[in-house]
Amino acid sequence: MTKGGEFDPTHALSAMRTPGTTLVFVDDTDFHGGAVDRLLPDLRILAAVKLDSGYYADIEAVIFGRLRDLGQDEFHAADVFNPKMATSWRNVTIADRIAMFELMSSLIDRSGASMRYIFISNEQYRQMRRDHSEQGNADLGVSRNAALKRVMLRSLRLELSDECQRAMIMIDQVNRAGFAGG
Repeated sequence: MTKGGEFDPTHALSAMRTPGTTLVFVDDTDFHGGAVDRLLPDLRILAAVKLDSGYYADIEAVIFGRLRDLGQDEFHAADVFNPKMATSWRNVTIADRIAMFELMSSLIDRSGASMRYIFISNEQYRQMRRDHSEQGNADLGVSRNAALKRVMLRSLRLELSDECQRAMIMIDQVNRAGFAGG
């Protein structure tokens, strides 16, 4: 799966289009700063979209076609929702950004895909750690982000194992070495 030490996506992309595979796309985002301060500041969300691979090629074509029309390379919810200065989504009208979310929602709905998500604010996590410690337990030893990932991935593993079907989980992350992938 590597060529010259770099990830070769050929195998993964081929498997994503193989009928009978459950695909799960996991990504995380933070909503903080600017316009979202009034909502719930410092909110960390981890979401997973679970999809039958038989729908992937059609969905991929629709998404990339719409992204191309908007002059964008990728759909990243945080950039669409609250674009920072460095993202090209700032150049897309609010109406087109809302339409992109509506498109994603309709694709999930008509493909029968489902979505799982977990979220926690930084204050909630600090309180959970304090409560855990006050009960005489050892330090949890993980950050809020790592805790969310563990809960999500363990839950997905149990769910997918119970279904007894081939599955592939894609996680959009950058690890400590700076390489994309999970």
